[in-house]
Amino acid sequence: VNVTARGPNNEAASDVFALNIGLANIGVGGTPNPIPVTHETAAYLADNGDTRVTGGPLAFLAEATAEAHADNFNIGVSLANVVSLDANARIEGPTRAFIGGNARLNAGGVSLTARSLGNVASASMTSVDVGLVNAVDLNPTATTANTVEAFIRGGANVVAGSVSLQADLEADADAEA
Repeated sequence: VNVTARGPNNEAASDVFALNIGLANIGVGGTPNPIPVTHETAAYLADNGDTRVTGGPLAFLAEATAEAHADNFNIGVSLANVVSLDANARIEGPTRAFIGGNARLNAGGVSLTARSLGNVASASMTSVDVGLVNAVDLNPTATTANTVEAFIRGGANVVAGSVSLQADLEADADAEA
């Protein structure tokens, strides 16, 4: 018996273009608040659940993948250009395979697998400035804060020939200015 939860290809993206022309350009822009991808993916036997599987194993599989991208491009033409720009991309949320608290499970074998592979958060910024005085502050931030867990909560009673728990996380965060 297979219990599968999938959250594939969770994505969020923001592309910002700014053109500033004038005698004096002073500003703040970009994406200071994160471009977030938040997900929760779980394959589980609920708290106080009671399940019996006869004749074979029981497999719980939770899989999720996420991408968040924030890209900013700024052009400033002026005598004085003072600009602060932000780009912020963030991935967060749990991927879990678990047996809930006080649950009862009887099966030939039990496997709990949680996978979150290929997660990418990127923030890139480019600024082109033409002027007498230029002060440009670029602040790219890319964060992966997702968790991956396979577990059996306290109080659970699992009777099985074998029990396997596996949790895999692959994430890449890249901020470039």
